[in-house]
Amino acid sequence: MELVLTVDLWDEPVVGGGYERHVRGERFEVDAVTGAWLVGCGAAVDPSAVPEPEPAPVPEPVVVDETPAPEPDTAPAGRERPKKTAPIGEWRAYAESLGVKTSGMSKQEIQAATQ
Repeated sequence: MELVLTVDLWDEPVVGGGYERHVRGERFEVDAVTGAWLVGCGAAVDPSAVPEPEPAPVPEPVVVDETPAPEPDTAPAGRERPKKTAPIGEWRAYAESLGVKTSGMSKQEIQAATQ
């Protein structure tokens, strides 16, 4: 008797010892007594009761925008970002060129504000 398993798994005893594992949706052959038991307890069904799976839909192609992202460390025209070890005066001038008010700020705060 051919059946389709409806539970997650079933280990079928094999003659001579051991088991043969069957998983949900698998078609397998068993004798009539075992088949009646599996169908009766709801662990398997007749293959004609299981609809054929529909083919997976074809995914739509993805269009990727090839425009490059702007550089994150770009400075205003003609102005390079100072090195981390540069004096605070250079950092103040750089930050003010970006429109950041630096009064009362430490060098570390200015560096964080101009990221």
